[in-house]
Amino acid sequence: MRRLIALLAFVPLTAAAQDIPRYDPQAYCESDTDSHSLYNLCIDDEQQYYDHLRSAWPSVPEDIRQYCIADNQGALPSYALLDLCVSDETEAASNKSTFSFD
Repeated sequence: MRRLIALLAFVPLTAAAQDIPRYDPQAYCESDTDSHSLYNLCIDDEQQYYDHLRSAWPSVPEDIRQYCIADNQGALPSYALLDLCVSDETEAASNKSTFSFD
């Protein structure tokens, strides 16, 4: 019984660590333009980036998640910027540069 309680106590923390941050795409897109057509394009882009992140998020290493969330904490964070950071950091992590004095 104690194991079950301990396991159940751990599950919400694990699930919370998996969550994509909640941003306000409408506010982000409104701040970017006064054009209705550009606003719609921005919303469409934000939706596509969010959908991509939603499917990829569980496989993103925790250190990259935390770095990119913190890096995207501007006045109005966006899913486009979060996705770009995750993509760049994931690629860089798999292709680490080396230094040599030779």
